[in-house]
Amino acid sequence: MKKLKIVYTIALGLSLGLVLHVYVLNFDRFSETYMINTSFVSVPFAIFGISGFLTLKAKRPLLLAISWGILSILMLFVFFVIIWPML
Repeated sequence: MKKLKIVYTIALGLSLGLVLHVYVLNFDRFSETYMINTSFVSVPFAIFGISGFLTLKAKRPLLLAISWGILSILMLFVFFVIIWPML
């Protein structure tokens, strides 16, 4: 369990670091397309970390966290590739 907490913390840290780098520190330097593309990395890492912490007492917490991370990629794809252009 302790090793999984370290993995989830690293995933959340990477996600937070990327978000801070793109949206706070260098907001004016990146295009909207680049920002959307980085969300395909930062959001799944955040979802993986958060769901990992929430499912630590489950039977297979790592499998659940990975599943939620993959599902978040699919949901981002549906939103940014299918819904966003129609707005």
